[in-house]
Amino acid sequence: LDRTMKDQLIEQLRRILHTTGIPVIYVTHDQEEAFGIADRLILLHDGLIVQQGPPIQVYNRPENQWVARFLGLTNFLKGKLISANPLQVETAWGIFTSSMPSCGAPAVGQEITILLRPFGPRLTDKLDRENILQGEVQDVVFRSHGYQVEMEFAEDGTHHFVLDTPMDKGSQAAIYIPPEAVLCMEG
Repeated sequence: LDRTMKDQLIEQLRRILHTTGIPVIYVTHDQEEAFGIADRLILLHDGLIVQQGPPIQVYNRPENQWVARFLGLTNFLKGKLISANPLQVETAWGIFTSSMPSCGAPAVGQEITILLRPFGPRLTDKLDRENILQGEVQDVVFRSHGYQVEMEFAEDGTHHFVLDTPMDKGSQAAIYIPPEAVLCMEG
């Protein structure tokens, strides 16, 4: 089905389910389809429930790295926790501050992983502050919601961000990751 037809079918199915009040278990691996139909998501991995809740909650606060990867969120950085409140992590790329609650109860000095959400970052020329990544643009693809930019950060590999500004492949860029786009991850 083309995108428009698929969206219309999902909308009709959701309307029918809400109108009739019939509880339904709908199984799919298509995240956008699940977000469009579900009032509540249940994610299974190896036969176990790994996270459940309203779609927006699951997407905005994946409980672990498996859930984040399943949802297409793959911008992970490892670092050392230097402050629990606010959450601050020192990485090879500098200090990243999060406005989100801490995951679990990591201790200051502990190694943790943070997730940089792909939506929300923006280009910057202010390199003297926290939450900045500098790298080389590897690829740029226009999507309906912006430009998906693949950037390489030396030994850390590539990360993907959605920006509202097109960039040239091969150019150097610095992007600012707002604190609400930095999440502490478990596992």
